[in-house]
Amino acid sequence: MIKRIILLGFFWVLFFMPSSLVFGSEYQVTTELSIMAVINTVEKGAIDAVWKKGGEETTSSGDQVIWGFFYASSSDVTWGSENNPDLYVKIWFDHGGRIDVNFFHVSVPDIDVYSVYSGSSTSNQYSKTTMENRYYRHEYGTGSENNTQYSASYFPITAEDSCGKVIAPYWIYKINGGNPLSVSMNNINLGMQFSDLRVDINASGTKRSVKFNASVSGDATGTIDVNVDSDLTASVSTTLIQNEALTMDMSLSVPGESVTVKFYMNIIFSPEAEWFLDREDLDTFSVGYIFNEQNMVTATMDGYIDISGYGIEYFDSSGTSAEIWEILAKDEIVTVNGITYQNVIKVERNTIIPDMNSTNGTQDMTIIYWVAKGIGMVKGMGQYSILGEQLSIELTGTNLISNN
Repeated sequence: MIKRIILLGFFWVLFFMPSSLVFGSEYQVTTELSIMAVINTVEKGAIDAVWKKGGEETTSSGDQVIWGFFYASSSDVTWGSENNPDLYVKIWFDHGGRIDVNFFHVSVPDIDVYSVYSGSSTSNQYSKTTMENRYYRHEYGTGSENNTQYSASYFPITAEDSCGKVIAPYWIYKINGGNPLSVSMNNINLGMQFSDLRVDINASGTKRSVKFNASVSGDATGTIDVNVDSDLTASVSTTLIQNEALTMDMSLSVPGESVTVKFYMNIIFSPEAEWFLDREDLDTFSVGYIFNEQNMVTATMDGYIDISGYGIEYFDSSGTSAEIWEILAKDEIVTVNGITYQNVIKVERNTIIPDMNSTNGTQDMTIIYWVAKGIGMVKGMGQYSILGEQLSIELTGTNLISNN
């Protein structure tokens, strides 16, 4: 049965427009500040780190300090222990109003760290601590926390802050409205609860990453961790996608049997596929405009599935398609998670993706984007689907604002 569930697991259709962060368990340090950390383990992929407060004190000058550490739970990995800290945290509340959240990496695996501050205005920051880059500081109360980026694009790959400095953009999305999903096929019933999804692009606009996870319940229990990494070619006039690599780690259990699964797939586009939404003139096109100017693009896929106890299976496939984009609506007012976006453009993308289960090795795909100028996608449908059921994704946070 476990193998049937695993094969059912590749119900994923993962061809996201741009894959890197999974929000872990959030810990409220004060009424306005929360922190969280996710440890990227070899054994189980991304796991939530556990917060342990060490103490707090107020200095004679009125400064306050809170310190503690994050550690891996022993229920997740064998080396996890409250007595084996992975990341120390020192938070300094200066009497002048500045807040410094200092993260000190003292482990081997990479650790994603986050802080969220809802003082004068809600702001959040993210860093990846590693053995090579062990220290990061998130500052609030000085204006530096905003790292606000401006762009005139409808899906920016690069952007600048108010001082003209190029800073890496990010977006945080909620999958399926944050609601659990029930799927059923061949008498197998599963429930899935998704984490938030985060998209990150490096400051040079050449690397894009998406990461999220899901917990599984029902006929099987376990976790699924998904990472999608893309190589981009950015220029003044257009952005091209060179390739996308999908990694999915699964840990599943049914009565009497447990397995781990490693799924890897790399897709190379030849010629490189144009990312139509990264442009400033999208609002100049009329409703019904169809963009199909690029030549045929061949998507070549190869990869493997490695199931513990069952062995490894390699696969490859390819398909050719012309990317087609159509403007479905303009000047829409869209409210997502309590935030209203003006002059939103609704765009439909028709493409193909490699599909191991189809007779010709490909599958037609229709994806809908609602994009706001200077922000990017605020809502999407069709970027992910499970057993043919499309999942919605909705924006909950970004370091971009529109100055248009």
